Amino acid sequence: MKCVNCNKDISQLDKFCGSCGAKNEHYINEKQKFCPSCGQKIDLRDKYCEFCGALTEEQIDYSNKSKYIAGVLAFILGIFGAHDFYLQKAFKGVIKLLTTILMIIFIVIGSILLVYSVAIAPEVNVITETIIGILLIIMGVIGIFFLWILCVYQGLMILTDKNAKDIHGKPFK
Repeated sequence: MKCVNCNKDISQLDKFCGSCGAKNEHYINEKQKFCPSCGQKIDLRDKYCEFCGALTEEQIDYSNKSKYIAGVLAFILGIFGAHDFYLQKAFKGVIKLLTTILMIIFIVIGSILLVYSVAIAPEVNVITETIIGILLIIMGVIGIFFLWILCVYQGLMILTDKNAKDIHGKPFK
């Protein structure tokens, strides 16, 4: 904007022109704003213009999903992909669910091999089954642990991101 007296550039926040000292007719303080419809000065807190009744704030179309629910789901049921399914990210949810199922299968098969080698057939030399059983249990537990760490990280990212948006680009409530 230009000064009406000397035509130098001035800001709406300047009460007077810095070059010639003329009063700025378009001055607004930090508690005012202009109505986007009629251009009148209005209070910064007003949602509607007192002169024309127009909406002064951008209408935000919020997501119907809650980032708090998504974060809690990530902490508690994240290894099953619950937060991904909630946020309509089905592919990621299915990958986490299948990974968890695979790790549980590893633990179950490893446990069966370990019980077989120790309790059922102790007289037979079944060191191979014992080692395989232990390795499968370790792989399953480590896999679930790292998947859980990933889900806790994702939950923290969902909860702490102030500009988090859903899959449609709408901000969370």
